Amino acid sequence: MARKTVKVKDIKDQVNNFILHSKDDMNKERLSMGTLLESILMDTDNYRGFGYLNDEHIKESADGTTVGVHWISGKGDFKNTDRSRVFYY
Repeated sequence: MARKTVKVKDIKDQVNNFILHSKDDMNKERLSMGTLLESILMDTDNYRGFGYLNDEHIKESADGTTVGVHWISGKGDFKNTDRSRVFYY
């Protein structure tokens, strides 16, 4: 018999992984997956917020170079950023 449930954490991990490692031109896909994940997290009372990927996070990315926020002197700067580069807690 096939399994009928999936762990919300596994879905969140897969989406976070996709958002981090996807190519820069896939921002529409990242936004769509984030919207779906937020809905799942809210519906299951698992939403804990999100943060923007920064320069340090993107160093780990396989194909991405854009960031959600640039940290300069301890302050976030949203110029030249990609709002789809986030991670979910």
